[in-house]
Amino acid sequence: MPETPKKLDDEVPADQVVGALSGYGRCTFLLVALIGLIILYPLGANSRLGEILFIVMGALVYIAGIYLIARDYKSTVLVVAIALAASALEIASILLGREALFNMSVIFSSLLYLAITRHVLHYILIRGPITADKLHGATAVFITLAFLWTGFFVVVENMEPGSFAFPDDPTIGDPWRYYDLLFFSFTTLTTVGYGDIVPVSDYARMLSITEQIVGLFFVAVLIARLAGAYLPHQSADATKPTPPARPPRRGSG
Repeated sequence: MPETPKKLDDEVPADQVVGALSGYGRCTFLLVALIGLIILYPLGANSRLGEILFIVMGALVYIAGIYLIARDYKSTVLVVAIALAASALEIASILLGREALFNMSVIFSSLLYLAITRHVLHYILIRGPITADKLHGATAVFITLAFLWTGFFVVVENMEPGSFAFPDDPTIGDPWRYYDLLFFSFTTLTTVGYGDIVPVSDYARMLSITEQIVGLFFVAVLIARLAGAYLPHQSADATKPTPPARPPRRGSG
């Protein structure tokens, strides 16, 4: 009869694999909202109505972020205040057409994205098993980094026009180049770099360099974290301590 193959010491238990690929948690809602923002990208970049829908989905991202990082009364009040300020200023900038209001809304949203990134990074890097929620959180952080740097790019472009070279004129739904720079941010973070949008000023280039470094560093740290969670298991015989040698018995006589 053929022998039953022995289980290798470095095999990952099946229940751990299933647990890491199924389930949901607080980070799952944030990831779904962020993916919704990406799906609404074509609408927001080409019409006022699409931009309103984009803002509404952005508000859902803020709500998911509040649900994720608010742990006590003070932190909840602070995060809610930042989210409300970001949403109100963004809506006011569209209705009034004021660039200064839009810049302020971007600053507030960047603060919220920064808080979300910090909280989720701490969550996924702490010791413990890799769960589906942690994988969702890692993906959400990567997307959040792109939105965070988009805010930096927008402020630089509006403060110093011409910091980026664009292939065409601004569209009706994107007078301050937010959607163009969002696309640029994702291509920079993933180090794709299509070349249609080019950083020209020194500040724009500096931010582009830092985003590339952060993106590569995040992927490297995430891979190390996943590898550390599934280190090869030592065999039971190898982990047992070696008993001390007995001294030879002295003969009687």
